[in-house]
Amino acid sequence: LVVLWLLDTQAGLSALRGPATWLLPIALLASLASLVERLFFLEPPPVEQLSELAGTSRLLRGARLALAGLLALSLLVRFVGVDHEVEERAYRDEGTYWHHATEINGGDVIRRSFVYPHLTYEAYAFALWSAQRLPGVSERVAGWWDVDEPLARDWLLLRSLVALLSALTVWPVFGIAWRIVGRGPLGVAGGVVAGLLLVFSPAFNDGSHLIISDVPAACLATFSLLFVAGLLERERLRDYLLAGVFAGLAAAAKYPAGTVVVAVAAVWLCHRLGEWRGREERSARPSRLGLLWAGLASLATFLAVMPSLFVYPGHALFGGRGIFFGVRQYGEGGWIGVVRENDALYYLLRLAESFGWLALAGGLVGALLLERGERRRWWRMTPFPVAYFLLLVAMSMVVARNAYPLLPILAALL
Repeated sequence: LVVLWLLDTQAGLSALRGPATWLLPIALLASLASLVERLFFLEPPPVEQLSELAGTSRLLRGARLALAGLLALSLLVRFVGVDHEVEERAYRDEGTYWHHATEINGGDVIRRSFVYPHLTYEAYAFALWSAQRLPGVSERVAGWWDVDEPLARDWLLLRSLVALLSALTVWPVFGIAWRIVGRGPLGVAGGVVAGLLLVFSPAFNDGSHLIISDVPAACLATFSLLFVAGLLERERLRDYLLAGVFAGLAAAAKYPAGTVVVAVAAVWLCHRLGEWRGREERSARPSRLGLLWAGLASLATFLAVMPSLFVYPGHALFGGRGIFFGVRQYGEGGWIGVVRENDALYYLLRLAESFGWLALAGGLVGALLLERGERRRWWRMTPFPVAYFLLLVAMSMVVARNAYPLLPILAALL
């Protein structure tokens, strides 16, 4: 589909005409079916004896049903109000993303502006192109919200994509909590509580209705952390590679989200220290090189979705609207109304508003009451939120949406 989109928009070679147009919804439905199939691929807990297999099967069924219920609830919550102000379009940053997406579909996939990375521009362009291939379907769906204006339909479509990614974020949140607490009944309960915290987070819900990059970046960073959580007990090259790929995608959605690679480095270092102290068996050579492979996968993914870097490297690195535009603006400047006396206090209060003081206190007390192995896994998942929070408070101004990548992992830890 991506190849067909690029051929159509960049070379004018459209293969989806006439009856072939229906290949698009068929392929999209196939992708959705694959996603659902992956949803029900949950690793079973270790089975010490064959007689325990029946109980393990029941546990997995319960975990899958709980996750499916969380996803259904999340979709319902996220899509309520997705049409708010789609005709007024009062949030100006949304126009930036729509502008770049339409220019990409107009044949200009190489962007000269690097203020924001380009993954979300490309994803939004692909969504608009897909809707244009099926005008009757997109108009009928927009009619469910009584949206008739063509530009408002574009806004509704792109907001729906953000809402979908936001809803899917409960999947890795559930998986992370399940792996931390243990893949048993308590793990399922912990995953459900973590998912509910994120579903009903007012801050995360606000960002889920805006055509910006923060929630997509948070979703991708949390999927990276899901594979990091898979490395807590044992190292596998597959988990290192997938953690790196999603870290690269997160950085290509919003640069600061790429700091999730800190989590990959931290869990790799913990395993090396465990081997050195004799607490863990020596891993196979590919796993011991996992950090290198994760870094290469992350870099390759980032470059693959940012082809403009190869065309305008000087502009990207040294230009006024290059990659470091945000570093200069947040590190040296600021806008009226976004400079606070205490950045750390501002973000801590925002996090408290997101989950409530009771959930924050209960989660921290619960972490202290975890058994030794569970508490060790909990601590090993904290480097990313700590590093990202320190990055936020090091800035010279505060922007509430910058904290979105913190919310899913904190929901899992609580």
